[in-house]
Amino acid sequence: MTDINDVRQVVGSEFVVGEGTRAFLLGSIAGPQDLGILAGYTSSYATGINASGRVIGYSERAVGGGPQPRAFFVEKGRMTDLGILPGGTSSKATGINSAGQVVGWADGAGGGLTAFLYSNGNMSNLGGLPGSSGGEANAINDSGQIVGFSWVGGIGSLSKRAFLYSGGKFTDLGTG
Repeated sequence: MTDINDVRQVVGSEFVVGEGTRAFLLGSIAGPQDLGILAGYTSSYATGINASGRVIGYSERAVGGGPQPRAFFVEKGRMTDLGILPGGTSSKATGINSAGQVVGWADGAGGGLTAFLYSNGNMSNLGGLPGSSGGEANAINDSGQIVGFSWVGGIGSLSKRAFLYSGGKFTDLGTG
């Protein structure tokens, strides 16, 4: 189990023999509902659910010996691919608010991971803290404030620093 909303709908992932790992929604007496996978992928993982029952997560496939995730949301039984950033190959959804705005991380043309916001059908690259080599967004509240972390520093001195993204600006919250 990875998340629960206020009406006790639960999401998670389970291994299904012959099918691989599948995202599921549990919230009715009918038992777990298989949420499916994105076309061309081999597994799916649910990472969050909001108050209206919109589920987020990612599907995964093996590419070049490693996993390649792709972010999705599921609403009313329909799975939607959130896409990738220009020049990228991967994305993973990690947080959703009541308005259906989704945050997570994706790789971009530079190859590093960067925080993203998916809103109104568009994935936007948020980047990370100034001077950082990337970032990951983990959660978004109903005011649109986003928290996550960035990697700051160079080889031998790289540190993970928490951030708040609000009103188009990053605030460094320090190390945790």
